[in-house]
Amino acid sequence: MLSTFFIFFSSVIYVFSYLRAFRRGKPFFSFIPARLRSA
Repeated sequence: MLSTFFIFFSSVIYVFSYLRAFRRGKPFFSFIPARLRSA
């Protein structure tokens, strides 16, 4: 239950940050590979 909530919360934060970057017009798609590489 707690792990499911954590996954849902992290996904909401990820989508929220994605929308913020999209509104600013920053090249967020170039940030995704860097994020996956560091993870």
